[in-house]
Amino acid sequence: MAKKGQKANALIAKFRKKWGDDSVVTASEMSRAPIPRISTGNFSLDVATYGGIPRGRITRFWGREKSSKSGSCVNVAIEAQKHCGICYERHCDCANRSPANVLYLDLESKFAQGWAISHGLDPDHFFLVTPDSGNQGVDMVHAAITDEDSGFILVIVDSIAHLT
Repeated sequence: MAKKGQKANALIAKFRKKWGDDSVVTASEMSRAPIPRISTGNFSLDVATYGGIPRGRITRFWGREKSSKSGSCVNVAIEAQKHCGICYERHCDCANRSPANVLYLDLESKFAQGWAISHGLDPDHFFLVTPDSGNQGVDMVHAAITDEDSGFILVIVDSIAHLT
């Protein structure tokens, strides 16, 4: 049993050397700070996800056809637009509070603009893109998330299946 522990420690040391000391931490070393989240606009789903979609992470909505995955993504976009575009906080003291921008890649060409606007979407800060190919869609997402000045608080790809 002691050999397994030594092998695990050696592997962890190898990870830390290759990717940095903070690449692997024990659960007792983890910060207790809450992960910032964006509400889904659905109380039951917010309870199930501990407060909404984690900010800065990839989240996948999965389900059968017509199970309201796209509608749920639009609800998340509506909630994301209630955040500040500068500090990304919902309630902030920013002097020149900027609305949050959302990028929506519609690969299925099924976006219902009228429905989204009637439910509270700010169309001036919602950018709908219909890429010509999966490669172009991947390039757009990459550019939006790697450019720090892009101003997008949320990037939605509808749907991943159509990227391939």
